[in-house]
This record gives sequence, C-alpha cells and structure tokens, in this order.
Amino acid sequence: MGLLLGKQGPTDNNASGGASVKYSPNTDTAPLFLTELGYDIRIGDGSHCGAGAPRFNVVTTDGDFYAVGCNSGTTTTTSAHWTRLRWGDGATVGSVMGYLNNVTLAPITGRIKSIDLVFDEGSGDPNPPPNSGIAILDNIDVNKTLGGK
Repeated sequence: MGLLLGKQGPTDNNASGGASVKYSPNTDTAPLFLTELGYDIRIGDGSHCGAGAPRFNVVTTDGDFYAVGCNSGTTTTTSAHWTRLRWGDGATVGSVMGYLNNVTLAPITGRIKSIDLVFDEGSGDPNPPPNSGIAILDNIDVNKTLGGK
C-alpha cells in the first residue's frame, strides 16, 4: 500500500500529481511549527527520488514558500522495498530546511499554513537518471506523527 504520485510525459508538460497533507489546525494558542517531515518511499519498483520530486511544498502563515525535495532527505531506515527519509531532528523548530521561494536553502521557522506533496518530474526524461514518472509513498510524517492508510 502507499500513496501513488505520478506524471505522464516529460517534465516540461504543465501537469503534476499531488496530495494535501492534513494535520491538526493552527490556532493562536497551539500553532504548528515544523520539527520533522518525512515519508517512506518504495524502492526497487520504479519510484523516482529527485531534487524536486516528490517534494513537500510548505507555506507559512507569513506567506513564505519552501520546497523540500526527495533527494535531500536523510535515510533513517531501509528495508527490502522501502527507504525512510526524514528532514529535521524531530525536536527543534528550524531543523527542517527547505528552498525558500525555490532559491535559497533556509530553515523553516514560521507557523505552518499548508503542506502539500507534489510530483512534477515527468517520465522518460533522459538526463540522469531516467525518471519512471511515479513515486509510491507511505508513512507520511509531520512532527513524528505518521499518516498512512
């Protein structure tokens, strides 16, 4: 089982697969700040893990946009078919790093407005490696709380 994200055709096609990550809502008394993001990605069955896909798109309440790409994660566990990737230390606000406005690597320190998973690197792109056009994810992690089924 897992979340299947995919894109048919080359990367320059204006299309993507994605999903919104739901979590406890922000309030003034209990805002959500990130200490960890992650997921398990299926390996050996064609899942692609590139610089930009699959990725987390994180938007803060002050309007900052961060991209957190698959190949920047830290591998914490690997089994025969899955690799667990994590960003952040699970305890410290600002330990999750993302590309602010797709330009500068920076810590995500603001209160979170939204988190989405996006897959927009297309199948068949020749330059390395050839992309399968899919990623299978499970155990999506926000601050050490795993979402699955």
